[in-house]
Amino acid sequence: MVKRQAGQAAVGAMAASYVNAGNIGLPIALYAVGSSVPAVSVLVTQLLVLAPFSLTVLGLSLAAQRPFRDRTQVPDIVWGSVVKLLVMPAVAWTA
Repeated sequence: MVKRQAGQAAVGAMAASYVNAGNIGLPIALYAVGSSVPAVSVLVTQLLVLAPFSLTVLGLSLAAQRPFRDRTQVPDIVWGSVVKLLVMPAVAWTA
């Protein structure tokens, strides 16, 4: 097995998980369970947890190649996920 750097592994993991959950997970969930709720919960988890984590790992792995002021900036998707986590409990969701 090839050992990859953290940034390369993060990009590979994101690419594999998004394709599997979105393109394969939704049709299989609809066929097997009759509902897309299991696949949608995986997609939401990816957007709220895995994407910010992966982009942070990618940003830290590239930090040595950037000027110092750019190293301290947090990716926008991390801020968006934090806002979503704070706003979602306050919003009433109905089916």
